[in-house]
Amino acid sequence: MNNIVKDSYRGTANGIFISFQFIGNFIGAVITGFMWGISENLTWMMMIVIGIMGIGLI
Repeated sequence: MNNIVKDSYRGTANGIFISFQFIGNFIGAVITGFMWGISENLTWMMMIVIGIMGIGLI
């Protein structure tokens, strides 16, 4: 992130970037907890599928 933005906007850009990381972390935990309440097996399958998709994107 620091290499993309100008030096004068670095603090703002980092703040926004880190805020989105925290929001994504929270939403992921909420969705996982909700799915775990429905079915543990469904949760594991979704985590495996999402992990494979992430590896595929890399």
